[in-house]
Amino acid sequence: MLLNIMLHGKYITYNIAGQSQLSILELATKVASLTNSPLIVPKSTNGLVGNPKNVNLCLDRYIKEFHKPDFIDIDTGLQNTIAWQRFLYA
Repeated sequence: MLLNIMLHGKYITYNIAGQSQLSILELATKVASLTNSPLIVPKSTNGLVGNPKNVNLCLDRYIKEFHKPDFIDIDTGLQNTIAWQRFLYA
């Protein structure tokens, strides 16, 4: 996706992600589980002003320009990214 944008993109900025919708806590839980890392969640649920409850990026620009109809799921993407980082820094 990134390479495609770098070589053929018409615009300066694009959102690069998949189409999964999940909360920041759900994403953190997935990453912690996949990396066998502890997850420390604040007891306060007040959050910070302006922070979204769920993370959702608009991919319309990419989909329209490159006609990409489907994406891999978030779990596969996280597993691949973590495996790649482990390979790079092992």
